Amino acid sequence: MMGSREMFFERIDDRNPVNHRIRPEIHPRKRFLKRVAHGKPSTSQATTQPAPNSMAIWTATLKCSGNNQEDTVRILFTSDLHGMIWLYDSLVDLSEQCRPDLIILGGDLLPRLDKHGNLLDAQRHFAITVFPSYCLKMHDINPDVHIGVILGNDDCQMVTRESEDLHRTGLIRLVDNSAWKTRHSWQVIGTSLVPETPFHLKDFERRDCEADPVRYPSVQAMYSSDQGIGILSSSAWF
Repeated sequence: MMGSREMFFERIDDRNPVNHRIRPEIHPRKRFLKRVAHGKPSTSQATTQPAPNSMAIWTATLKCSGNNQEDTVRILFTSDLHGMIWLYDSLVDLSEQCRPDLIILGGDLLPRLDKHGNLLDAQRHFAITVFPSYCLKMHDINPDVHIGVILGNDDCQMVTRESEDLHRTGLIRLVDNSAWKTRHSWQVIGTSLVPETPFHLKDFERRDCEADPVRYPSVQAMYSSDQGIGILSSSAWF
């Protein structure tokens, strides 16, 4: 995340909300944001509910100055919600508490499977019905809030169509290998692509260099398409 001109960042306030349902471990994407924005991740008590991945919410108020201009923006960042309703409820609660100007949802936002074990149908249903309702709740709290969204490596690329529909309504700003300028004249830049992982879904996985060897050739690769979920070897995918 960077300004449209040369910018200097100063942390003027950190929020440290107590939320016993959020694990204290910090995902690498949060550590990256921490370094960029010179903020501190929120600390929290250990979760009392099971969650397959660690998840932390990070908030800070930053002063941005450049070309003799100063602006202050409050940012709320999180990821790895994986379609879990209690985590989305926590996000809305924290949004009401902190009143951020900018909310960044950094990927892995959709459920893994539905009750029939259908990954793509589960994610499309969530993206069409559940996810927009939570975005509306955050807009109800602050009508001027910007919500930036990228999909993660656990999200099917075919769901990008539903995300683009929400983008066109103005409810969210889809930031996928692109940038958008907020009303604070900040540019938010994001990508969904990640290096090769040992996980099955490969939609957003890419090698840094074409000559790089396939790291997990024995992993059965999955990809999403109009016909549903396809399966092939990792070597064939890369």
